[in-house]
Amino acid sequence: GSPCAGTLSLRATGAAEEQMNTAPGELTVQRIDLQGWLTSPSRMGRYTIEAHAWYAQSLGRTVRFEIDAMPSGSGLTRWREMAELTAIRRH
Repeated sequence: GSPCAGTLSLRATGAAEEQMNTAPGELTVQRIDLQGWLTSPSRMGRYTIEAHAWYAQSLGRTVRFEIDAMPSGSGLTRWREMAELTAIRRH
């Protein structure tokens, strides 16, 4: 399971704008790099966190998010997830 509770500490750094191909089309995005750690009180361990978010100002939303949590305690498993915008529906 993923480490859902605990203490989280992250540092965010903005990168230059870049172009990103997404399912809805090409977008100008701002990448935000996140680094830090997470401790889980129920698991007695610590995760090193590296994450990236791509924000499209034209849409006012994050269009891609990736996280990689690497454990430093025994019995913990690596946690990796990715979420990506797949469509834009306008009503």
